[in-house]
Amino acid sequence: MKKLAVLAAAVCFFLVCSDPSQAKEKKKEKEQQDKPAAAKIIDVAQCTCTDVLKEKDKRVIAVGAIWVDGYLSGKTGETRIDLNDLDSLADRVKAYCEKNPTAPILDAVKFSSGSKY
Repeated sequence: MKKLAVLAAAVCFFLVCSDPSQAKEKKKEKEQQDKPAAAKIIDVAQCTCTDVLKEKDKRVIAVGAIWVDGYLSGKTGETRIDLNDLDSLADRVKAYCEKNPTAPILDAVKFSSGSKY
């Protein structure tokens, strides 16, 4: 059940990255079709700090930062995660984003993770 909640929070975080006009188009398409709408694919590499700053729930930011941290860990082979630092990571990502609103979220997490990457 906890895994489902974390997954839902991560999806919410990355939905912030989507363009609202695209969401309206998708809704209109869905209403015009009888079949279910296709899943939305989000390119995390296109998400910026501006997208993060739109999110008001710190937990959603934390889950998104953890997801990106996991992604970066997979790219670099880093297998350690500091469970005591997760809230602090979200705070550092948000602080970085406030100073660098156009920066990619990948850069925000890299910077906020210190020398880990």
